Amino acid sequence: MGELYMARCDAAGALVLFERALDMYRRLFTLDGDHRDIAKCWHLIGQTHATLGNNTKASEAFETALRMWTNKLPKHHPDILLCHQSMVAFYADQRHNQ
Repeated sequence: MGELYMARCDAAGALVLFERALDMYRRLFTLDGDHRDIAKCWHLIGQTHATLGNNTKASEAFETALRMWTNKLPKHHPDILLCHQSMVAFYADQRHNQ
């Protein structure tokens, strides 16, 4: 649902939904704190914070997602590539806007 909000250019609304999803997944996967769905929530939260200009929070969320995915997935998994691509775009945009 948050991704739909992002597509409709409502990043603030999307962030609320992504944070709710993160909370639900954390409760659901209490025995697996690095579950792929939790990492995906962190990745989406990072993208949303980047859109909102919350650079520190975006960077922290991307780093969390990447750490979780690298702990769980093979090193050439598409989700890890996706996170790297998002981080490169984020940092390039930050550098460009300095």
